[in-house]
Amino acid sequence: MQWIIFMLLLFISSMEMLSQNRWKKQVSTGLLENCTGCILCSEENGCITCHHRLFLLIWRDGIRQYGVCVHTCPPGYFGVRGLEVNRCTKCRSPSCESCFSKDFCMKCKEKFYLHKGQCFRECPPSTVAQPGTRECQEKTKLKNKGKRRQKKQRTEQDAGT
Repeated sequence: MQWIIFMLLLFISSMEMLSQNRWKKQVSTGLLENCTGCILCSEENGCITCHHRLFLLIWRDGIRQYGVCVHTCPPGYFGVRGLEVNRCTKCRSPSCESCFSKDFCMKCKEKFYLHKGQCFRECPPSTVAQPGTRECQEKTKLKNKGKRRQKKQRTEQDAGT
């Protein structure tokens, strides 16, 4: 009976060792196709750790998540450098195309206008939409620009006479 228990424990132990070796083969140093730039990679989840200068971008597909190492974060994400890992973090606003931090947008998606780090479908009161830059500009700044332009034209006219 002890012999059977001993053999059973030996069998279980060897199965654990095999599964650990299988895991070591699956976790590689970038040898898998989808693990470019990875230090540590899993066949099921892609990159787990990236080389020092790269960012880890994690994207989800249902309940699964995959990691990819990238030089720059894609639109809708911004890079956060850390001691252990550099990560791509998603901008909070879905209308933001490029952000500086989670809540500060630098460029909005089409049909949105940027004002003080946020995206709006329509510019707030006391601002005017600038279609070329897709930004909202304060009306007082526009008036001052117009006055400066008029003053410059008068100065040029006075110098010409």
